[in-house]
Amino acid sequence: MPDSQESSGPATPVTHAITDPDVFLSYAHSDLGGIVAALHAQLESDLRPLLGRHVEIFLDRSDILDFHDWKVRCHHALRASGFFIVLLSPAYLRSDACRWEWEE
Repeated sequence: MPDSQESSGPATPVTHAITDPDVFLSYAHSDLGGIVAALHAQLESDLRPLLGRHVEIFLDRSDILDFHDWKVRCHHALRASGFFIVLLSPAYLRSDACRWEWEE
């Protein structure tokens, strides 16, 4: 008789699929204001008709759920995205994380 109890073991942890982004949006967190959200919305609005589908824009504040894996997630998104858009500012140039994204 087959063991039907195997599937009732410990629950598998929920993982979030990494979707390859079309655009990687790089910015200094100190520059947030409302410009990052506005640019994100404008890019989605402008690119959707051009691509004929939903546009995936990587934004570290919403796409990285666990702080400990930010570098891995950013690295993947940087390599997979078709466009790298930088909100260049003095704070961006002073940021080690932004410099890493730029050099990656």
